[in-house]
Amino acid sequence: MSACRSVGLSLLVVVSLLAISVPAATAADRPAVDRTDQQALQTPATTITGCTVIDESGHYQLGSDISADGTCIEITASDVVLDGQGHTVSDIDSNTAGNGIVVNSTSGRLSNVTIRDVTLTNWAWDDFGNNARSIYLQGVDDATITSVNITGGDYGIRWRNVTDSGIEDTRIAQTSDNAVYIDRNSENNTLAGNNITQAGDRGLLMQSSTNNTVHANQIAGSSNENVRLAGGANRNTFTDNVIHNSGFTDNCISAGTTASRLVIRNNTLTACGAHGIGLSQSGSNSVIEDNTVNGSSNHGIRLNRLDNATVRNNTASFNDGHGINVQRSSNVTVADNDARENERFGINLYDMTGTAVRNNTVASNENGGLRLVSGSSNNTLVDNTVLNFAREEVVSFPTGIRLRTADDNELRNNTVENAYIGIEVNESATGNTFVDNRVNNTATALWTFVTTNSDDTTVDSLAIGDSSAADTTLSFGAYNVSLTTNTSAPANPDATAIDRYATVESMGEGSFVNLSVHYTSDDVSAVNDSLLALWTHGDSGW
Repeated sequence: MSACRSVGLSLLVVVSLLAISVPAATAADRPAVDRTDQQALQTPATTITGCTVIDESGHYQLGSDISADGTCIEITASDVVLDGQGHTVSDIDSNTAGNGIVVNSTSGRLSNVTIRDVTLTNWAWDDFGNNARSIYLQGVDDATITSVNITGGDYGIRWRNVTDSGIEDTRIAQTSDNAVYIDRNSENNTLAGNNITQAGDRGLLMQSSTNNTVHANQIAGSSNENVRLAGGANRNTFTDNVIHNSGFTDNCISAGTTASRLVIRNNTLTACGAHGIGLSQSGSNSVIEDNTVNGSSNHGIRLNRLDNATVRNNTASFNDGHGINVQRSSNVTVADNDARENERFGINLYDMTGTAVRNNTVASNENGGLRLVSGSSNNTLVDNTVLNFAREEVVSFPTGIRLRTADDNELRNNTVENAYIGIEVNESATGNTFVDNRVNNTATALWTFVTTNSDDTTVDSLAIGDSSAADTTLSFGAYNVSLTTNTSAPANPDATAIDRYATVESMGEGSFVNLSVHYTSDDVSAVNDSLLALWTHGDSGW
């Protein structure tokens, strides 16, 4: 170890003359021992009391707090343990270039370096375009940063080309830049159990780095995104994190440009300044599942311009936009989600193709349940439940399912309860097919089903709720018409009614309906079913 400023060393050597014989252990008998712990046991600790360069393997410990006006501790050797023993390494001059602790070598990669139980404060450099780092690692394998406390300064922890390493049980607060910045082919790393708060930029920025795991951290109060995945941040996994209170117009988790095969699972996101989870132009084959996203200032979950993504089993509630918004993408699966009490629609598809929306529950969203708009085509919506009961103290007129400029979609076996408009097809939504859907409890609804200015709408077995008989079901092709239930039709003196009624009204020029009414054997038990006919009632009677 060569000194760069002041160094205090104390060395204790103990020589044991006692020989102990024990049976030889097999490989299966030997417990796994961390290499850093082996180093700590095998090498007596060297005490450091001033800034220094550590250029030899060994176990080092701080014997006191240290202040510096430039880089303080440089580690240029492998197999090093630096134990701060709770002491502080602080920067006393932000006008001087330097970092708190640096792990780097000009002669090749380093490995097996541990930094633990140390506090770093105010590592900053007030030079335009330049930043200091409390801890900086470059070209390192198998490093561990644990039980570290970082406050203030520019970057908290900066990693470049670091692999198979971890940051754990570390607190980073009030940095002026990114709290943690990982880039340049940093792979197979783990960030676990850390508390990252009030970063002046992002809590975590990851770029051009793959196969990293971010688990069980709290990341909150960043001035921009709490988590940002930039170009080339592929195959990274985020699980069990608590992430909240991002910047004023920023997402809690944000991914852009070629961030493919992400896994975002079982995280809790609240009070995000924009979207809770926002993936844009972010490649393909990502999975967003089992997350809870509440109280975002925009959408709960938003996907834009990506392919083959899965959004599954998430809860999105009380967000100011849509619960889940998927746009300009293809082959996305949106399944088993629960979207409630959002300000717009529960689930919104915008300019989407080949998307499967199935088995979701959307409830009490202010604008409505499910919406397909702006060129969304060849999508399927199956087995979804829309419960659009009014929210307390909120005046709204929700639509259960709305299609607008959306063509050739298939909606099968969906249920809408008590929406102001049950199903709406309008504004040149062409060639859409509805099979075995239900619109129930429509006593307060304006329309059960309405289609305007939309061609080739085909409806097979739409249950429109109760007329005078239960479960009235219709099949029809229609243009510019609305349909609702009818429980008060006048008696027909010329026929025996089976009490299946619906009200059909024209909604514009060229309106027509080709209508079939379904019935059961019980309906025709008192009549000759060979004489069944449809009757209409208008101003001139039946």
